[in-house]
Amino acid sequence: MDEAFTLKGTGCRSVYDVIRKYKSQLRGKPSEWVLPKGNGHGEVLLREVILKAQNKWDFPYKEEELCHCRMVPTEVVDRIVKLGTDHVEEVARKTTAGTGCGTCRPITEEIIKYRKGA
Repeated sequence: MDEAFTLKGTGCRSVYDVIRKYKSQLRGKPSEWVLPKGNGHGEVLLREVILKAQNKWDFPYKEEELCHCRMVPTEVVDRIVKLGTDHVEEVARKTTAGTGCGTCRPITEEIIKYRKGA
């Protein structure tokens, strides 16, 4: 169902600025909403909201634990990416995900690409 509604939100300054910037485009039917460009924290979060409203959200990894060697939850890696980390090596430094056998590094890269709108 694609009913019209207005999106409202609160959050940090970055989120507030992005919502204000896109406010005029976030009215009516979600299928008509434009995805924000950019890789900032606000754009990443607003893209998620819009994709979920459009029933197009398809996060690239569904398992709870992303890095089995270091027991790093997917949520931890995703949170770091949402906050602006955009390189696998930086995610590894901040979370230890991918510092064991390394098989989760391609998954981390996919999460980064998905979050950044690639």
